[in-house]
Amino acid sequence: MTGTTLVGIVSGTGVETVSAAYAPGSPDELFVVDRRGNIWILSLTTGNVAPSPFLGIQSQVDDSEGEQGLLGLAFDPDYESNGYLYVNYTYDPSGPGLDRTRIDRFQVSNPLTDVSVNLGTQTIVLEFEQDFTNNNGGWIGFGPNDGVLYIATGDGGAAASCIGEKTPRWMDATSSVIRSRLDSGPSTRPTRTAPWRTSTRS
Repeated sequence: MTGTTLVGIVSGTGVETVSAAYAPGSPDELFVVDRRGNIWILSLTTGNVAPSPFLGIQSQVDDSEGEQGLLGLAFDPDYESNGYLYVNYTYDPSGPGLDRTRIDRFQVSNPLTDVSVNLGTQTIVLEFEQDFTNNNGGWIGFGPNDGVLYIATGDGGAAASCIGEKTPRWMDATSSVIRSRLDSGPSTRPTRTAPWRTSTRS
């Protein structure tokens, strides 16, 4: 790598880009994750960003702390045929209790031409509590050979990452990468298996 090239700017007050992903079948587009709860389509041909978000779930996302919000995006390996995409975000359930990480699936009807996601296709895949508002992980992605969705959960948070470093919880959701198998059918929630590995980093 010899340098960087600016391919586009997601403009607007408060936009916070945290990650980006390609969709199968759309090599000239980059889907940019905005921590506030939006996903924007950036054309790699023109450098322009679509005027409205591809996905907008700001009303569901808790981005009140700097390491919370909409944090991850992954397209199903068969996205061109099934239109599935998955997001990882923080939300604040009503009433008392801890914030939670939620993994949702959405679907588009025409993966190669649709410019927005139908919010009515939203399906909750998995959710779990986060003990603190920092180190909430957020990355999700499919394994290249197994079709399994891997979810980085963060290390538990707090000062000095105390939960992850001092008392690793081998069978808990945090301090781990969770494997979710999605091959049991589109109407069935995937099975959460034991953490693939543990980590003291978010």
